[in-house]
Amino acid sequence: MKKNNSSQTIQTEKIVEEFELSQSSTLSPKNKSYEIIDVVLLTLLALVLIFLRNKFLKIPMERDEGAYILFGRQLLEGKIPYIDFFDTRLPLLYYAYGFVALFGTSLAQTATMFMIVQAITTCFIYLITKNTMGKMGAFVAAFSYIFLSLAPSLNGFARQSEHFVNLFLVAGLYFLFQIKEIPNKKVVWAGVFLCLAMMVKHNAVTVLVFGGLYLLIEFYNPEKLLEQRLIKAILLFSAGVLGVIIVLFGSIMLRGATNEMFYWAFVHSGLYASRVGFSDGLSLLENNMTRFLNEGYDVFFYTSLLGLLLIWLTKISSKAKLQWSLLYLFAFLATVPGFQFYAHYFLMWVLVMAFFVGWAVVGLRDMIEEYISQVPIKLQTTIPIILFISGFGWHFSNLKQYYLTPKYTQILKNAYGANPFPESVEIADYLKQHVQKGETLGVFGSEQQLFLYTDTKPASRHTIMYHLVSDSTRSEKSAIWQKEYIKEVEEAKPNYFVRFDQGTSLLRDPKSPTLIFNWLDNYLNQNYERVGIVDIFSDGTVYKWDTEANNYKPQSTEVIYVMKRKK
Repeated sequence: MKKNNSSQTIQTEKIVEEFELSQSSTLSPKNKSYEIIDVVLLTLLALVLIFLRNKFLKIPMERDEGAYILFGRQLLEGKIPYIDFFDTRLPLLYYAYGFVALFGTSLAQTATMFMIVQAITTCFIYLITKNTMGKMGAFVAAFSYIFLSLAPSLNGFARQSEHFVNLFLVAGLYFLFQIKEIPNKKVVWAGVFLCLAMMVKHNAVTVLVFGGLYLLIEFYNPEKLLEQRLIKAILLFSAGVLGVIIVLFGSIMLRGATNEMFYWAFVHSGLYASRVGFSDGLSLLENNMTRFLNEGYDVFFYTSLLGLLLIWLTKISSKAKLQWSLLYLFAFLATVPGFQFYAHYFLMWVLVMAFFVGWAVVGLRDMIEEYISQVPIKLQTTIPIILFISGFGWHFSNLKQYYLTPKYTQILKNAYGANPFPESVEIADYLKQHVQKGETLGVFGSEQQLFLYTDTKPASRHTIMYHLVSDSTRSEKSAIWQKEYIKEVEEAKPNYFVRFDQGTSLLRDPKSPTLIFNWLDNYLNQNYERVGIVDIFSDGTVYKWDTEANNYKPQSTEVIYVMKRKK
């Protein structure tokens, strides 16, 4: 009996010794060098990103980012989403921008926060892909994303909400791609983060659907339809999704804004999204893709398509090949809802495009290894890298001025046309000399960035004008909102009022109510005098202030008036 015990003890000691050796082997100098390589590569990626993004810290805001940051500031002031401010977005967008506003609302402060978001996203891309592509493919994918996400044709320089979507998306993918064999708590976290992506922008629902399909492919058993592992995975994933929905919708319910949220986020959002027909949508898709490719990003796009092809020839499982391919498809589908194909929608697609640039490099290496075996091992890796560097060099040479010496006004005009985003900065510079911090400012238009530049408060809760001048035959709300705007402005009596006679700032529908326009002329004529006029032309903008503004007659159809209340 003692002999058996002694034998068992020896076996146990041997197992423990082998385990300790295996553990110590992970800390061997060789593995430590790999860890150091990871740190070096991630640091290099961060430095490249900071170097590029730092040049865009003070680029003026466009109206969407201005609205979201304003809403974030109002959230911190205790205002209630969908009651004190409103737009057609889901709740997390307001909380995300509230976090941004927590660190300041200036151009540089907000851009810095988005730089941090970009840096974290880039690190996640590397971590997600290094186990399947290896460090080379992971670095190429993350490096590609840094440049793709800055594409001017996709408004990548702006503080767009899609950057938050991408952050939550890669966090979800990080957990999703680690799930093998047995469902565990990582499935819950995958559901949480993919749902958070959707809670920033509706159209990210496509990546949430992808998450469900990924689990179906991973745990599907053709011999047993109701596979226990699959059922567990779906339940855990659903728990993560429902947890996010309950927390976010619950926070709105506790503040008494449930009905308002469902109207704005679902009913009015549906009306807004259905404005564009299928044929017009295809035209928008073609225009945006043409701009994107012509700028020099075609090298990334076509390389990603090559990666989509070569992934089927790489040494990974058939399941993984199908899962990665579906990710590419569903990332593109995120641009489709509403057929509006806004440029910034494509930022979700280029995130996945970057993954497949990495797959192209890995796939080429594997192809050389398998079919041209006489090529030395070092060259098998070197050749794809040289090809990538050559393609990137061509791309960078085309956009060198944009990356290294960006000209803000030119970039904004190329991206947004006559939209008065550079002009808003000039108007704010004038107003800051005449208004006090926290003072009320009247604005007839959708340029919410003015309130941030001047540190003033809106005279009305209705800061997005195109909701008020939408088609009244599709919604009776526009007439009601116009009356609310009129009442709130008249009660506020702002000392300064900025009127945008500018098409894209109003987006006036031919079938919108005319009440607010009839009121506006009388109200301003009776109570205000002109102190500034901004005349926007395709080749420049004319600014006239104070006495010069009184004698100047606008020459263009895109005009902004700055008015001061009569004494």
